Amino acid sequence: MDKDIKTDKIISEEEIIEMAKVITKDSKFFDMLVRGRFSFVYFIRCNEFVKIGFSTNNLIKRFEAIQCGNPYKLELEFIMPGGKIEEGELHKKFKHIKKRGEWYILTKKEVEKIVTDYLFNRK
Repeated sequence: MDKDIKTDKIISEEEIIEMAKVITKDSKFFDMLVRGRFSFVYFIRCNEFVKIGFSTNNLIKRFEAIQCGNPYKLELEFIMPGGKIEEGELHKKFKHIKKRGEWYILTKKEVEKIVTDYLFNRK
């Protein structure tokens, strides 16, 4: 196994925190995410695939758990308050682009549109 490939795929806790800071832009929301004080829905990218899931754990632990089982470097694409209900609604709405499990084939623009539409046009 090529050592450069292996080390290139690992993401640090600092990188996770930086991604979350950019996305949240709200210090209270960010603090709650890191400390695991409420549930949230996340969009995590792995190449062309995006995992839509939820967690009540802290963001860093959840991200690290997903990264551990994945050979490629992951990217936190979006986080929003929510739980099992919101995750289920998103899974149902986008089942037509589902690849496997909670992984969907989505571009960054599609994720942006999904999140915007969901947050502002939720019925």
